[in-house]
Amino acid sequence: MCGITGTVSWNGLPESSIVDEMMLVLNHRGPDDSGVYRDSNAVLGHKRLSIIDLSPAGRQPMSNEDETLWSVFNGEIYNFMEIRNNLEGRGHKFKSKTDSEVLVHLYEEYKEKMVEHLSGMFAFAIWDKVNQKLFFARDRMGKKPFYYFTTNDGIVFASELKALLRHPWIHAQINPSALRSFLILGYIPGELSIISGIKKLPSGCAATFQRSGLKLNSYYRVEDEHEDGSCRDAKELENILAQAVKRRLVADVEVGVFLSGGIDSSLIAWLASRQSPIRAFSIGFSEKEFDESSYARTVAKKLGLTIIHRTLQPADMLNAIPNVFQVFDEPFADASAIPTYILCKLTSEHVKVALCGDGGDELFGGYPTLKAQFWAEKLRTVPCAFQTLKMLSMFLPESEKYYPAGYILKRFLTGVKFPSHLRQQLWTAYIQPEELSDLGISTEWPNELLNILESCKSEHFQRTSHLLDQKLYLPDDILVKSDRASMGNSMEVRAPFLDKDVVTFSAGLKYSQRSNKRILRDILSHSPIAEIGRRKKRGFAVPMARWLRGELKDWALEHLESVIDYGIERKGVNKFWEEHQSRRRDRWRELYALIAFSLWQKSIH
Repeated sequence: MCGITGTVSWNGLPESSIVDEMMLVLNHRGPDDSGVYRDSNAVLGHKRLSIIDLSPAGRQPMSNEDETLWSVFNGEIYNFMEIRNNLEGRGHKFKSKTDSEVLVHLYEEYKEKMVEHLSGMFAFAIWDKVNQKLFFARDRMGKKPFYYFTTNDGIVFASELKALLRHPWIHAQINPSALRSFLILGYIPGELSIISGIKKLPSGCAATFQRSGLKLNSYYRVEDEHEDGSCRDAKELENILAQAVKRRLVADVEVGVFLSGGIDSSLIAWLASRQSPIRAFSIGFSEKEFDESSYARTVAKKLGLTIIHRTLQPADMLNAIPNVFQVFDEPFADASAIPTYILCKLTSEHVKVALCGDGGDELFGGYPTLKAQFWAEKLRTVPCAFQTLKMLSMFLPESEKYYPAGYILKRFLTGVKFPSHLRQQLWTAYIQPEELSDLGISTEWPNELLNILESCKSEHFQRTSHLLDQKLYLPDDILVKSDRASMGNSMEVRAPFLDKDVVTFSAGLKYSQRSNKRILRDILSHSPIAEIGRRKKRGFAVPMARWLRGELKDWALEHLESVIDYGIERKGVNKFWEEHQSRRRDRWRELYALIAFSLWQKSIH
């Protein structure tokens, strides 16, 4: 894991001090070493977090034998030894034992098609000095970030948006479409970024930049995975997952595992413990209905793992928030980012790498939205049932408990009448589009967001739901959260579920096996922790509704007042606040989204 940045210009490069400033912003991503390459038209910068080959030979930027190609790389290539052996057989000479060095040699052999040979998580750029061409790419699922900005004179890129803001070509103006998308989703989707002109390279995408301009190529799309609907054996998936875990245990530093006590992390912990001793890391909450730490301790005990645990109080969250919003380079309203950051900080005090369960829900139907889609389809055919449920929802009280029935039913009814690709976003929305007008913001769905949602449309609601999870929520919420929280603490997180063999296997399953993690539960049924496979789904939720009425009330008021200064109208803010404090309606998601925007604004000024 590292931080990368660079500029290609046909009309003069920025001063060295600008490059130094950009790299300084990325220091948390790679505190172990740094390097810069510079010629008349390109400058590449790198901040290194040493994981494989800790020696100075692993310093980047790296070159090929005759120094006509230079690369900067962030991530891990899990099949790098196979690639290296093949390249050495073709006469290529290597200077280090790192995975990053294979990139320049692979490019020599296959040019832009090199990405088809890679298995891992990555964002990289290769400067072809002879052909005056920059080639850059991002991994299939979008685990590693890549931001860029183009002009007629050139291109500038970086691992994080805040690094780009130090470049003289860029002026920080809010992108209205990105802001609307954020207030609806709680994160910024697809190619959009919060700053006008800056774009994210989409997951599974590669690009070339030359004097003739920018050309993007999508080399992988989730929707192109073959769905044969076959019934597959759980043992087959277990073997594939075991290999994925084995590949992610390769490191020249100690590797740990995040353990929540849920199905995904417990399965990964079990598979990892079968291969080598491993330490587990977990956090919990003092509020019992939100705390899963007893399950994590049970799993650790049965697997013989040493577990390092911390129970969080509201004060812990409050103390962490300034650091959280410093490392999240765009507005981000998923409140679980705060405990995730604290978990990564705890883990980084002991190990440099940790395995996680990211991707299990998205690949194997772990979210309740899949079941909700089923019932919504049924309800659309019985109008009288909809009216009955709507009346019932008016009498069900909302509470501060873990997703109370009244809250869930109201959310469900909000989206029922919409097509499946829209209703799922309305169910999970932070602020409903029609309520944006109270904040002085257009109620129109942003075109960029609608285009992504349209690409997930299918005649089968199950497929629509899976595509939305994998194309939208996974790369733009879950993986952003993992990357920023871990890199903000100078550590690396690896996700075995997102191995390309696991993704391909998942896509071929019958929907019955991809619902409610049935096949994962089948794997666990013969493990020492079989009872975990019988647990109901519990998300990594934060008791924010309660805290905004209690311990975090004054803090929330301060930042809600500040958000008015950033162009949000007071009418809507006051409405959300008064309804939440009076308990007429649970508005913590709306309030937290506005607070997150305010905190992000402060972090860039």
